[in-house]
Amino acid sequence: TSCDRREGGGGGGDAPSLIAAECKAHHNRVSDRNPHNDPVSESAFNVRSRLLAEDGPATTDISQQDLSCGGHCLICKPKHFPGNMAYFLSVMGVLFIVAGVFTLYGDRQVIQLDTRYDDICPLNSTTDCYVNVTVTQDMTAPVYVYYRLTDVYQNHRKYTSSRDEPQLEGGSGSKHLNKYCSPAAKFDGDTIYPCGLQASSVFNDTINLAVCAKGSQNCTVMEGENWKQEAWPSDVRKFQARALKPTETNTSYFSGEDPNSYQIVPPSDQRLLVWMRCSRAGSHLTKLDRVISNRDLKEGEHLNFRIESKWRNDLFGGEKGLVISTMSWNGGQAKFLGITFVVAGCLAIAVSMIALLWDKLSEREPGQLLYFKVMESRRRGSDVRWYASFRRHLNERRNRYPEAIGLRQLLESREDLSRVHTHTHSKDGSGSGGLGSVRGGDEVKRCVTGPVRVSSAMVY
Repeated sequence: TSCDRREGGGGGGDAPSLIAAECKAHHNRVSDRNPHNDPVSESAFNVRSRLLAEDGPATTDISQQDLSCGGHCLICKPKHFPGNMAYFLSVMGVLFIVAGVFTLYGDRQVIQLDTRYDDICPLNSTTDCYVNVTVTQDMTAPVYVYYRLTDVYQNHRKYTSSRDEPQLEGGSGSKHLNKYCSPAAKFDGDTIYPCGLQASSVFNDTINLAVCAKGSQNCTVMEGENWKQEAWPSDVRKFQARALKPTETNTSYFSGEDPNSYQIVPPSDQRLLVWMRCSRAGSHLTKLDRVISNRDLKEGEHLNFRIESKWRNDLFGGEKGLVISTMSWNGGQAKFLGITFVVAGCLAIAVSMIALLWDKLSEREPGQLLYFKVMESRRRGSDVRWYASFRRHLNERRNRYPEAIGLRQLLESREDLSRVHTHTHSKDGSGSGGLGSVRGGDEVKRCVTGPVRVSSAMVY
């Protein structure tokens, strides 16, 4: 490109002169590096690196959005055409459906029994309460026994933070114990050990199990390894019990008038550790109570639970129940996860089919401006038409000079853009506001169409 014919546009105004001068300076820099003015003598990466090192932004790959090391690294840089994206979505949809089918298959391997007992066993009853559950399918050990509560929200912010870690770890408690455990920090002037709303609300119903053979009165009481508590190993190692101090009590904050009605178990009790692992879900709360490790449950056997109901669910109208369940390769029952996978896969395949059909029926090739829609407006119609022509001209120049970096940012604002537009399209040479002659406009047009670099602040 010849940018050195004139430095001034004539007819008044400094804009063409400044633009031509900067264009000439850029032309001199390129000529120094490329004396023969050969557009292919230097690679695009080298030209860009030198230009940016002189007067551009940072030349790092991240700042230039180039992670291919200038074409030297084997990094996949796919073109996001509708056809390519349709194939990608189809593959992802198939993978999601396969994952969902496997998840649902694993869910079908889980055998789960559920029963409610708060309507059978009254609170603080003086007589034994028994709840019978019949095994409907063979359940292979280990079998997990959970207690289920409703309308209990352990995910409340105040509840989850109401505990004192140093006290649970076997220490005397932090100096901010009253603040951390509030309001369950003291009972009748004595410090509660362990303090906090979590420990004071621990589930304290007593549950025992005897397994009776089908059609027989011979029952086996579950104990030892077949009726053990199981908390997280990290919690077992972390929390330690110690003896009560004279100024401490293990009475719960919710014990009411009778201090002996609600006693808190020490931090070494695994039931307390399981309870203090707060549930993320609201309303329905299911906590592991016991594990039957070494005995399979056969179809037709009767599970005879002896329950001593103490936990006050009547205060808020919640329910209490038991859940007996096995595990599969993906844990417990997870129907929602499997259904979500299948639905997401079907949606991905449907969208891919729509995109592929759209791509096949569309006449427009990606990256072409032949179908650029020009807004017919009294004020901005000519601007938009000039902009479409300008973009087509840039594409032609880039096809001819693939090593070129692009268009240098010659204009800093929308006002300058309107000046160049008015000047380059002036027919009588007067321009607008005395910005220059036709010859000055030709210089600007020559400079704009040259193989110079593009800036991220350019209007397009």
